[in-house]
Amino acid sequence: MENALQSLEQLVGGDISAPDPVGPELLERVLELYLMSEGKRSPEDSAVFEAVLERIAYKCSPDARAALANRLAQHPSAPRRLMRRMAFDDIIVSRPVLQYSNRLSDSDLVTLVRKLGEEHQTAIAHRPVLHEIVTDELIQRGSPLVLLTLLRNAGADISEEGRSKLATLVEADEELRAVLSQRPDLAIRPPFFKNLLNFLVGRFLEREDVDKDLADPVAAAVEVFASDKPPAESEEAEAEESKPAKDADSAGKQAERKRTAIERDPPPPEYDSSRYGTSSEHALAEMARVGWVGGSVACLAKLTKIDEAMAQHCLMTADLSALLVLCKAHGFKNATFSALLQLREAKKPDQAPDERIDIIGLLKRYEAMKPHTAKRIIEFADRKHEEDEEAESQKAPG
Repeated sequence: MENALQSLEQLVGGDISAPDPVGPELLERVLELYLMSEGKRSPEDSAVFEAVLERIAYKCSPDARAALANRLAQHPSAPRRLMRRMAFDDIIVSRPVLQYSNRLSDSDLVTLVRKLGEEHQTAIAHRPVLHEIVTDELIQRGSPLVLLTLLRNAGADISEEGRSKLATLVEADEELRAVLSQRPDLAIRPPFFKNLLNFLVGRFLEREDVDKDLADPVAAAVEVFASDKPPAESEEAEAEESKPAKDADSAGKQAERKRTAIERDPPPPEYDSSRYGTSSEHALAEMARVGWVGGSVACLAKLTKIDEAMAQHCLMTADLSALLVLCKAHGFKNATFSALLQLREAKKPDQAPDERIDIIGLLKRYEAMKPHTAKRIIEFADRKHEEDEEAESQKAPG
């Protein structure tokens, strides 16, 4: 290591702690010496090298420092002090450091976001991995360009607080909303949508002279029925379905998805199909009573004239207000609705006590709703879905 220090001293001309002003050639030679001696220096010698490298770098032009930053940005053991200093430099120097250097801690990045402007924040938003403490700060302080960059970065972790803030910010920015719509993993429903939905539902309930206590469940039901596709799982299945099967396993999964609910879940021995059949309300109630999900889904779909994917969603995963409205619109008896609620409860035995289904409360709400009101809710949801589709088609290019 003594030879490397001697070479360094010769390069900088004697006093290695305060070199004279130099050009980029000397900076390049000192950098090469620094990299060649890596792993062979003591901590003390490394400190000397790093101090000299930093001093020379800041005796050079920004262009020379930019070249240095590009060389060191992805180096795992680049001089930490120098990298932090270059992170605060002009954007031509700092960009590669901000985007790639692992020598910047989350604390460093938060400080940089707070103290620097849009160009530096955008570079940070490009980092391959970003933790929530950093993205929270970017969301809090970033411009629309910074937020767009962040939303396009799949390696950025975004906290619940950050998602909530984003949901507010996208309200006023169409481009942000478009990019956000391509990130289903964020599952953000902008507040403006919910507020509009609640307003429309409120007006609907006024016209129908319905108890205002039903506003929230009606809004939930409308959101389910007005959605373009039922559950997220169906969307994933459709995407998978469009791909060619690459092996026997994926081919088997595609074939499984093409089977009907009854084919996937055959009737249990307790169900007597010769006695109850498969397409009446009586049959639906009995299927639910014996715990037959496949038969219940198929029968519910047939009786309500919806597809099996939506029937499965309403019965097993969606807000229960959707099931309530669906059953009431088709005149199902209280006992049938109760049997369906108990089926869903039985198939999710591990729920926390506060997540258990309030069957008594839902039955009271079911009794209070009139069939014609439930039908109007579904019609209202259908109209809203058509309007949403028309609005989307008008936005589409061409």
